[in-house]
Amino acid sequence: MICLKSRGLTSTGLSLLEMTAKKGFFLYLMLSYEAACFEWGFSLFSGQEKLAIVAVPLYLSEMVPTHLRGSQNLMFHLATAMGIFTANMINYGIGNLPSWGWRLSLGLAALPAIIMTVGGLLLPETPNSLIERGSRVKGRQVLERIRGTKEVDAEFENIVDASELANSIKHP
Repeated sequence: MICLKSRGLTSTGLSLLEMTAKKGFFLYLMLSYEAACFEWGFSLFSGQEKLAIVAVPLYLSEMVPTHLRGSQNLMFHLATAMGIFTANMINYGIGNLPSWGWRLSLGLAALPAIIMTVGGLLLPETPNSLIERGSRVKGRQVLERIRGTKEVDAEFENIVDASELANSIKHP
């Protein structure tokens, strides 16, 4: 999150709920992270990794029931670490190949990017985002679908109350 602070995003005082409701926030977040990391000399090649590091925990925190949020975010970070370890082991093995080994390494790096892109297109919007933008009926439908039950009244009311509170603050 150091990259976010370098862009001044956290100094604006916007609440997490209010920021996620803004259209294009995830794209802004990825580009902000990308620009800040570029300033520090990191590569622009792995944009999907930067998006995953920033946006996935935020998305998980909004979609997962409150009692499972910590464990789901922990599992995400564990999967990320295992992916990094696996990629390093593959690259170590490919390093002994002739001069075309680096091409194979880059080609294999495209596989997780493709999976994440297709998966990202299939994900539903969060109920928080839908409710924040005025689509309460659709937000409730998504909440019912992801929880697997029609009995989401208490959680739905909490989300609506938080949305109304965020909308009542004009200049944070």
